[in-house]
Amino acid sequence: PRLDASLPNGGACEGGMRVALTELTGGQGCGCKIPAQLLERVLAHMPKCTDGAVLVGTDTSDDAAVYQLAPDLALIHTIDFFTPVCDEGYAFGQVAAANA
Repeated sequence: PRLDASLPNGGACEGGMRVALTELTGGQGCGCKIPAQLLERVLAHMPKCTDGAVLVGTDTSDDAAVYQLAPDLALIHTIDFFTPVCDEGYAFGQVAAANA
């Protein structure tokens, strides 16, 4: 793949290596996630959370967890992601940020 002079480092990784991101996955977008029914079966084997600081956990079928650190502060963590929709890492970062 060609380097793009408009991107930082020409769009190349450290060391000048060029990576086509779309070649690193077989799925595209939301369609590459595991089915909800499979995830429910996996989570059913996990112990139930009894920590009162967990505001959002596995019982809500959400794609994020919320943990209260202090009365006015909570940590939100997600592992939700989408697969690359273009080969340029910098451009994909812009797409990801715009969809965050």
